[in-house]
Amino acid sequence: MHGIKEVATPDGGTVEPLCVTVPEIAGHLRVTERFVWTLIARGDLESLIVGKRRVVLMATLKAYVDQLQDEERQLRKQVAKAGAS
Repeated sequence: MHGIKEVATPDGGTVEPLCVTVPEIAGHLRVTERFVWTLIARGDLESLIVGKRRVVLMATLKAYVDQLQDEERQLRKQVAKAGAS
């Protein structure tokens, strides 16, 4: 699987890429490419086509992961609250 690699800059530094491919996302999230395609098809992960490639903006991927974390936190709070009752 592929991880997300930083991109070299002309001055010798590196920057995070603006967008990532489906294989890169799968590698980064440790899921299958098929699952990433499912997220895109369901509309859970917004994507666009650049040239002949389907890509996701890094900001969109980060927002998706943040949303998952928020949902997980809310679920844990609900479980803890139900357990305390």
